Amino acid sequence: MKVGISAKPAFSSQRTGVDEYAYHLIRSLTDPALGPVGPGKRRAKTHTDEIILYTDRVPPVIEEDFWGHQLPENVHVRLIKSPFLWSQGRLALELLKDKVDSFFNPVHILPFSAPKNRSTITIHDLSFEYYPQDHAPGHVHYLRSITRHAVRAASKIIAVSENTKRDLVDMYNISPQKVIVIHHGIRTQGPAATTSEQPASVTQDQLSLYPFLKDPYFLFVGRLDYKKNIEGIISSFTLLKQQYHVPHKLIIMGPADFGAGDIVRLAQVHKDIVVTGFVPESIKQLALRRATALLLLSFYEGFGFPILEAQSAGVPVIASNVASLPEVAGDAALLINPRDHAEIARAMHELITHPKLATTLIRRGFENTKRFSWDRCAAETWRVITSPPL
Repeated sequence: MKVGISAKPAFSSQRTGVDEYAYHLIRSLTDPALGPVGPGKRRAKTHTDEIILYTDRVPPVIEEDFWGHQLPENVHVRLIKSPFLWSQGRLALELLKDKVDSFFNPVHILPFSAPKNRSTITIHDLSFEYYPQDHAPGHVHYLRSITRHAVRAASKIIAVSENTKRDLVDMYNISPQKVIVIHHGIRTQGPAATTSEQPASVTQDQLSLYPFLKDPYFLFVGRLDYKKNIEGIISSFTLLKQQYHVPHKLIIMGPADFGAGDIVRLAQVHKDIVVTGFVPESIKQLALRRATALLLLSFYEGFGFPILEAQSAGVPVIASNVASLPEVAGDAALLINPRDHAEIARAMHELITHPKLATTLIRRGFENTKRFSWDRCAAETWRVITSPPL
């Protein structure tokens, strides 16, 4: 079988949630050394399958270094350039030329030429439907248009959570049987990785750019937009400082999205709040490991990948009790109404003053991450994109 995969998001220079999903999933799908994915299970891929990875860019390092392994002979990277209409233009033409038997896109776009009976897309969330203010008006119309087309035309849809599946079925009135839930994975680090010592990949020059890493702090990781409830996090942190006089800072780490200017201006008036923008992966991992807790108090999420990153790094989590976050966090986080700023402040203070609570959440967090594996995600995804039509 010849399988075409859009790898464009995996090669992004500044990977966030969806890009991280594409990168780790495709890396596992193409890993020749992938072993058992659970008791008695192996990936269904055989040496006769050909995989073509389509992308509009290549990393500044050779493919083996980028993926972490040498690509097997049956995997090919196809660079296709186009200044506009990449998916419905050049990619669609390449799929016709290559005569792929199955096509998979780890995002919500389906080229018109994708095989009718074997085309799979991943839907991460429908935030543009529920929180359109996070997008430019024209972009909301674009997202609605391409997503509605993709979910109707695709033969199968992968949803990254049960919550996203429910949203898809309710919003677009599609058959639940067409939607398969496959959770993200996580690179599990385990208790031995929780030391706050500087990793070798982080230089002193980098640390000098982020001096707050030496102070106690709470951490938010993600894009700066309305649905992330960053204004609520700032209000909760302000209450924490006013009521409990703790020495902690609040670090807001991630790229600014549409409409993030108000968030940045609000943060800048507080001397103990630092907005870093996008940071290298090594700095993000170091910041996670040294944080008092991760704060993910979104109004809406399709998955909630930072929860698993924090739990894997041995960091307590305070998260919203809405959308997909309880599904991902399990019993290993303090789940709170994201609009109750006083309760959020109390939870932050509890983690500072009750080390046994923090230790319990850390232990449960390590256990929770065992439910998530990129190898398992890859195996289940491969079965979906190569299995007969529903």
